Amino acid sequence: MMPLSRKIAVALVGVGVAVIGAWSLLARPRPTRPIDAVPSDAFVAIEVDVASLRKSGALASLFGNRDEQKLTQVCGFDPVDEMQDLVFTIPEGGDGDFGVAVQANINRDDLIRCADEVVKAHGGDPTPDTTSRGSYAIITPRRTSAESTRPPRSIAYHKGGPILVGPKRWLYSMIDALDAAGEGRDSPGEHLSLRTALAKDINPPPTFLVTGTVLIEPSVRSKLRTEMLAEVGGVDDPGTSMMLGVLGMSSGAIGLYERGDDVHAVLDLRCEEEAQCAQVEKLVAKVRGEWSKMPALREFGLGPVLDRLEVDHHGTTLQVRTAAATTDVLRWAKLFLASRPVVASPDGGVADVPTETLRVTVPEGVKPGQPFSVKIPGTTSGSAATGVRSLPATVPAPKPSASAVHP
Repeated sequence: MMPLSRKIAVALVGVGVAVIGAWSLLARPRPTRPIDAVPSDAFVAIEVDVASLRKSGALASLFGNRDEQKLTQVCGFDPVDEMQDLVFTIPEGGDGDFGVAVQANINRDDLIRCADEVVKAHGGDPTPDTTSRGSYAIITPRRTSAESTRPPRSIAYHKGGPILVGPKRWLYSMIDALDAAGEGRDSPGEHLSLRTALAKDINPPPTFLVTGTVLIEPSVRSKLRTEMLAEVGGVDDPGTSMMLGVLGMSSGAIGLYERGDDVHAVLDLRCEEEAQCAQVEKLVAKVRGEWSKMPALREFGLGPVLDRLEVDHHGTTLQVRTAAATTDVLRWAKLFLASRPVVASPDGGVADVPTETLRVTVPEGVKPGQPFSVKIPGTTSGSAATGVRSLPATVPAPKPSASAVHP
């Protein structure tokens, strides 16, 4: 029979092993996502669920022809095809700086080789400076392009984690946010909380294709308020009251998701005071009423978006919802991605619109810098557009050294 002291010792060892095992499971870093790379003080965060876009067919429709980017030829593979999730994050007062976090099936060697080739293709010097921050290795080229005067962007890599791209100082903040999230040392952050709140009243819960969040610092809103009041001199005007309501918004979140043949949009706005949200609600109703009467917007297909717009105001939260046919949303996205100035020869000849389908003639007598309208036949099913849509265009001044200007 085992002595009592030996039984106690065996029990203590068992308890110790169990405690150590539990601790190791709890201490194990959890997988991180690109959204975890958004620092708590970021101004804007935009997430694109690339995998869901690809599954829906929208990605192929929007980005199916990317030959002009030459990524496949330069890298030996198409990085977009390897992406699952993509996040853009912008710091407050970032002066044009932004960071990118992407979950992609790209190993370190392929990533660095692709980055080197892209830098060389732009006339830069890919000679790397390699440093580290937390769990990430940071690779910074000497110069990203021949014309660049800004500090080069860096790439941060951690096996299995999101790949990061951006200015080194902002990458440090993104890496710190990722490591804190992976080790459970920090709360999810307001950007992630705003994204989660978007879906709470939608059944069944949607998969957002695109999500955007913004946090507006009180100091920024206070400065804008002071400047506006100095210009208008008071708050008695209804328009001024509505704009002051807008300046009372502390944060916002928008999400786009597919349901059936439609793309739905839901926008959540948070105000400091209930009265400010009430003014924003008035502004939304005013804009909707005015835009609904504009034939050009209905011809463009925006009529259903305005007709289906709903506004709910509860306390310091304002929610706006609407929807549009997926075919129309894709058409607008293609127009946006393909939008470039219409360029004409100095003699007012043919203007070449750099898309695959459009070629227009500049009206006789139109001078460089003078706007004109382009009539585009055709429409899509489910759209409220008529047979002809009217888009603005401008003839830029020609280069003096050439007889014709091409984009």
